Amino acid sequence: MKRTLHVAILVVALVLAIVLFGLGSLTSPPATGLAVQAATNTCSCFPSSFRIILLHLSLGKVVTLNSEPLPSERLVGVLAAIYGTRAEKVLYFSADNDVAFQDAAEVLDVVRNVKYPPNDHDVPIPAELRGLGSNMDIHIRLITPGAIATHCMQGCYNWGTEDIPLER
Repeated sequence: MKRTLHVAILVVALVLAIVLFGLGSLTSPPATGLAVQAATNTCSCFPSSFRIILLHLSLGKVVTLNSEPLPSERLVGVLAAIYGTRAEKVLYFSADNDVAFQDAAEVLDVVRNVKYPPNDHDVPIPAELRGLGSNMDIHIRLITPGAIATHCMQGCYNWGTEDIPLER
């Protein structure tokens, strides 16, 4: 009898824990954050370095895209124009050591929320291909000093140590 009572109490406690955990996960807001990957290197073995987009943040929220200074109010429009037609949307990000984490997070949040422009054409586009009004889902790769210092294979070059022109 005591054994049955202990088993019943254990089962009730387990069911109660599952129910409470399940309700807690349903009511909690989804996790948010900045999805940023670390770049392993800044080597390129292809002459298509114009496809590389490097956003650099300096003290005072000074933004440069590749080697060109860019007013922050133009960042969204320029990124939308660049990535709007690309299948692979990768942005490399670096910041000076004296940049506040909050400033970097704000710029990365802007990048994360770049949206496709509205469709101005009369041609119907299948829903699977639209993406209109939705985020472009630009993948952000963090450039670290270690990535820049990586030795590139013969015939390749390190674009992290050179100025990259911004071709739109």
